[in-house]
Amino acid sequence: MIDRWDIVEGWYWFLTEYHGGQYSESYRRLCRLQEYYSPGHNHGVRGLTGGAREVYEHNVAKHYGTGHDGPIPWPDFLEDHP
Repeated sequence: MIDRWDIVEGWYWFLTEYHGGQYSESYRRLCRLQEYYSPGHNHGVRGLTGGAREVYEHNVAKHYGTGHDGPIPWPDFLEDHP
């Protein structure tokens, strides 16, 4: 079962590797994630396990055309609230 921290970790590493540049929406999301999750530099995609790896691989596949029906949703608790 994928929990919310698996989603955060999987999205973090996906956005770290595939963001669209400093002024992109994906980079904004990466910065937002860093408010909640900031792993050490020795951690990375290779260290992902379970649900976090599933989230990462699902997003790579969706965004780069290798299948899946849609990305795992962006976590609501990370949305900007006025």
